[in-house]
Amino acid sequence: MSIDHKTDNEDGGGVLYKGGRLPSWDALSPQDQSPYQDEHVELMLSIADEHSLMQLEGFRLITPQQNWERFWTIEFPAVGGAQAWIEAEMAPPYGRYGFYEYYLSKRWRPDYFSEWVENPAGGVPQRHEDPRSIPNLSAKRDSVILLVFGRWRPESDQASPEERGDPERTARMRAVPASMG
Repeated sequence: MSIDHKTDNEDGGGVLYKGGRLPSWDALSPQDQSPYQDEHVELMLSIADEHSLMQLEGFRLITPQQNWERFWTIEFPAVGGAQAWIEAEMAPPYGRYGFYEYYLSKRWRPDYFSEWVENPAGGVPQRHEDPRSIPNLSAKRDSVILLVFGRWRPESDQASPEERGDPERTARMRAVPASMG
């Protein structure tokens, strides 16, 4: 697969990515997995460097959904970086052992949901010396991140927000964190 990187712009671009492992990955011995992982990490570090990776956050789903285990948000200053990341993520040999579902994203009204954030995250996380070393992770049971994807039907942009049901949808989304507490 080849992606045209000429659509690059400076409006920022991101990747929303759901991933999981094929059973064939677990069938490989650790000695076979290690070189694939090393090659993959080097490739992803080169993409991060070349396209000025701004942010990478990974989340484990509360429970796996079918083959999906993790969710990642990855941000670059330009769309071309996000496109290059997607292409590199699926590159053989490592890429053959995973399930991938990508959403290419662009910033839209960044402050639109800012009033919903009850406890903003503190500062930028520190980078680790060895990118192959995954720090100990623990679940924050008192913190849940809710992701909502929506698509409008064709021509729905011609309807008013009330006709589309935007206020009701927003009220349902805002009620989720309150119902969890």
